[in-house]
Amino acid sequence: GPAMNAGPSSAPAAGAVGFGEINVVCVDLTESLAFYRDALGLPELEREGSAVRLALGPVTLLLLPVAPATRDTRGYPEEATISFDVMVDDLEATVARLEAAGGRRLDEIDDGAGWAVADPDGNPIEVIRRVT
Repeated sequence: GPAMNAGPSSAPAAGAVGFGEINVVCVDLTESLAFYRDALGLPELEREGSAVRLALGPVTLLLLPVAPATRDTRGYPEEATISFDVMVDDLEATVARLEAAGGRRLDEIDDGAGWAVADPDGNPIEVIRRVT
């Protein structure tokens, strides 16, 4: 029969061709804006119906207030999830603002390099101190 090729194909894959936006499914838009826009400092780009787009560097976060319930985040990374990192200059001040806006400090990352923080819906993000 035909030879089986176990190695990578030289033909282009018919898969993903680029990066879109990060969807943050949430319950309460006001709480999510207080966390991501006001406390984390992400600029608001536009509103589309009940959804809001925020800028995170070259990436767009789309806050989608469509969830009927929040996540029951046990810890990080103690359950399957997708998370993303945000780089900040003042780690402790940023995490304190996030906590004041309804966030919850979960676990320290790499001996003080950052913190995993749950947003008001229990979605975890990693807040990492930028090394200059």
